[in-house]
Amino acid sequence: MRKIYFLHARERPSIKMRCFQLGNILKKNYDLTFCDVEDPQVEKIENSIVYFFKHILATIKKVDFYELKKRNNVLVFDTIDLARGRESDISFNNEFFKGFDYIITPLIVLYNNNKHISKSRYIPHHYDIELNNIKINPNKINRILYVGNNWYINGYIKLLDKVEKCYGFGEFYKNINFYSSFKYHISFYDNSVIDSMFKPITKVATAAAIDAIIICENSDENVFWLGNDYPFYIDMKNKRESIKYWIDKVEKDDIDDSLINIAKSKLVVLKEKLNLLNIVNEYHIPMLQEINKRPDDSFIKIPKKDKESLKAAQKEKKSKKSKERSESDEKFINSPEALKALKKLDIQDADAGLQNLIKSMKTNKKIVLSNNNKYNKLIIRNLKKIIKN
Repeated sequence: MRKIYFLHARERPSIKMRCFQLGNILKKNYDLTFCDVEDPQVEKIENSIVYFFKHILATIKKVDFYELKKRNNVLVFDTIDLARGRESDISFNNEFFKGFDYIITPLIVLYNNNKHISKSRYIPHHYDIELNNIKINPNKINRILYVGNNWYINGYIKLLDKVEKCYGFGEFYKNINFYSSFKYHISFYDNSVIDSMFKPITKVATAAAIDAIIICENSDENVFWLGNDYPFYIDMKNKRESIKYWIDKVEKDDIDDSLINIAKSKLVVLKEKLNLLNIVNEYHIPMLQEINKRPDDSFIKIPKKDKESLKAAQKEKKSKKSKERSESDEKFINSPEALKALKKLDIQDADAGLQNLIKSMKTNKKIVLSNNNKYNKLIIRNLKKIIKN
């Protein structure tokens, strides 16, 4: 059985769920290791199954797919909610996807456009398994909650004046006792905003997980899971009018109990189906069994190239990358933002050498790169996190 590597980049709720939560479940039955996509050890992986998640698009130049394929690895890419170029009719046969043996999408529209391609796999997005440990408030208040990023609803903010808003899952968990008391959730997207064009069913699943009734778009994704007869749809052709209609109905407590019962019956089923354990058993394990049963020579073979030319090209590529990285790091550490973040820099569990370096920089009020690349990476990564937050 092949070893599995989960390669991750940026920290996001979707990476937490699709990468770390999934990986921790699979580790019970498989030899699985988590690894930063920028780790130089990545190119030494061999005879394994290598998963990439979402944000490799931002780090694609730092991954040598040829080297990984040459070492007899099976490459799997979970796109999550990110489509290459975000074309509405994306093909998994385009140039970007050629290096992968399997391409996973949690979007039924993208899967339907690509299901004729043997490498395509549909695996729905589960809800956060931490919700299973939450004691849900049984006394629901007759109000609506919106959970998500505010730029996803950029052109609709004014419509939500009477709706409680929670911008981000960090805030959601911090005040979970309050937010789990809402009887209704609302989920929709401003499709003029490019980052909201390809989104899985996560918000709908989250509402189902905490026994809230979801008011959501009658999108292909939602209809696939909830059916055409789900009673609380936002009509995508008349989105503004439909959103206002449901908000007014809830505010006036003017919703028929029969509609609530229909919705609850569907959401109970959805909660069970989109539980991570169910998704692992129904989707991930069959795919891994298929990979482990296939002979090595059934995967895409890389054409033979002149070894000396290849080595020279790889050496030049690494040298260029190293130079670009050094120039970028120098520019960053001399920026006002980085110097300001230095005051808050506190790396837990760091060794004495790194702690002394940080202390010296704070005393001199200047960021200086050391001869230890590991120290430099840790310092720059944590400074960027401070600036971001």
